[in-house]
Amino acid sequence: MKKIDILKYLPKEKEYELAEGFSPIEVYEIFKRNGWNSLFHANTVATTKTFLDQKGLLSRKYVEDRGLFQTAQHTDDLDKKFKIWDLIFLDGKDLSQRFRRPNYYGPILFQFDTEILLSDEIKSIRITRCNPCHWQNNEYVHRHCYTSLEEFEKNYSSNDGETVGGIMLMLETSEGRIDITEHLKMLTAYLPSDTITMMYKNENLPVRKVVSKYLKPSFDSLGVTTKCIRNNSWARSYDRMFHDNPDDFKRFFLANDESES
Repeated sequence: MKKIDILKYLPKEKEYELAEGFSPIEVYEIFKRNGWNSLFHANTVATTKTFLDQKGLLSRKYVEDRGLFQTAQHTDDLDKKFKIWDLIFLDGKDLSQRFRRPNYYGPILFQFDTEILLSDEIKSIRITRCNPCHWQNNEYVHRHCYTSLEEFEKNYSSNDGETVGGIMLMLETSEGRIDITEHLKMLTAYLPSDTITMMYKNENLPVRKVVSKYLKPSFDSLGVTTKCIRNNSWARSYDRMFHDNPDDFKRFFLANDESES
């Protein structure tokens, strides 16, 4: 009896396609109209140095393709799966302040003026309904991203915690890079208490000093304002992370090729 290859008759899984993006100018006008004057991006200490040295906000793909350094993120596999690996992410709010907890993506917060949305490098902007780490394959793309700017503006204006927390701007750019020299307003470091130390160049130092020594040359090259926040709820959270989840703590704070565990 002739064997039949049943698999070739089964429907193939449909390749994932993102929702269409919006015009950067239209998104900028919404922010300007509502007085939303800042955009934010959180990352680890080591990846932050790469961004500052490159004087750009970079996609994960851009960094990988050029052999630059970046620490792993828990969403990397999903970003590749859903074809957002080459996009650049911004939040409309400082989520650490909004939810009084450490940001899942890192302790260093970039703050930009909204004019960054008018950068020539940006081709289109998609706006998420929820963090891509919660996306599922069998969902319609309109469950992942907004398809109406009017709906986005209404929901974002509501200031509902769950709604606001899920909204991110995903920027499609020509090369995966946006110049930040004219738009970076401030860098904020959310840090553990000074009782938490790490080895840096053969010295055992408080993490605050490690971060400062490691990033200072990059800060200075851009002339950017910096601010450190510690000895508060974030410090206590990071202190607990140091003891309970040391691998995550190292991923957040370890200086690439410079610190010792």
